[in-house]
Amino acid sequence: MNDIYLKEMLYPISLLEDPLLKEQLHHYISFKSDNGLPFAQLVVSHYQIFGGRSELIYRVAAGIELLILSFDIFDDIEDKDQSPAPWNNEKEDLTINVATALFKLSHVTLDNTLSQFNNGDKAKTYFNHLSLSAIDGQHQDLQNLIYNEHDYFNVTMKKSGALVALACTIGAILVADNNTDSISHYGQLLGVTSQIQNDIEDILRLDKKNDLLYKKKTLPILFLLGDKREEFACIQEYYQGLCNFEYMETILPQFVL
Repeated sequence: MNDIYLKEMLYPISLLEDPLLKEQLHHYISFKSDNGLPFAQLVVSHYQIFGGRSELIYRVAAGIELLILSFDIFDDIEDKDQSPAPWNNEKEDLTINVATALFKLSHVTLDNTLSQFNNGDKAKTYFNHLSLSAIDGQHQDLQNLIYNEHDYFNVTMKKSGALVALACTIGAILVADNNTDSISHYGQLLGVTSQIQNDIEDILRLDKKNDLLYKKKTLPILFLLGDKREEFACIQEYYQGLCNFEYMETILPQFVL
């Protein structure tokens, strides 16, 4: 199935001319496809569950994955991510432009494809609303102004929740107008659940991707910061600036092993 999505994601590259840009786009998209395309699958499954039959849904799904990939790249650049993803190992200025191209190609793909569905205009409205919500949530996340569970869930609903809701809602709305609000809501909750799982995994790492090292305030970290047991005092002291990065990196294994 990924081969179908991959073909549709690569299709709009032909609109561009620069050889290096096209090569990087192909490389990034292929890497993304090899590591799974869950958002595309959500689009198609919701479309088919409600009785949709058009093969054009695969191009819609590809457009959503192009958007997600652009956000993934921007997020990694903003977080100074050191993961083995190809965009983290190339010149940052070129990588930013590739992400910009992906962002625009997703819009071109969806503009050209959604217009062929009866509810295409409504789907575009949801696409614009929820993608802007994700951008808004990302900006709040980057400021690290999360102090309690309420703040965490508010930001995560806007960010990760909005993107999963986008995939679920667009797939359904292209077939039927009803139940879109409830579908959007459970999509948000699914996105929040997935983000919590990712956040748990990110404090169990022994590399420089561990969120503790960068004083992020995810849900599991909020619990650690509020834990009064002595063994977690060093985490709280680190967040208060009482010890440095190198010290925290040294003692990290005792929390993840």
